[in-house]
Amino acid sequence: MPANDGTSSTWYLLLEPNQSTTGIKASWHRLAYDHEGAAVAMKDAGLITPYADTLSDGLWPSLSVLPEKEKERTGSAIKLGEVVI
Repeated sequence: MPANDGTSSTWYLLLEPNQSTTGIKASWHRLAYDHEGAAVAMKDAGLITPYADTLSDGLWPSLSVLPEKEKERTGSAIKLGEVVI
């Protein structure tokens, strides 16, 4: 499911050994997919919910489980980066 950032992309976290330390490098990456096909498949399976639209517009239909700070960030682009742990 998209990250409520206003895009149809999803994200994955890649964990790798850090070459310069004994730590781990964590980096987020965008994952594009056939969101239109996935939405059609959901609707064809009878799963006609607002979440089928979320696959295309990237905005969650319900924010009730989110903390206020996260609600305020709805539609905000995710900034890519990496962290070394």
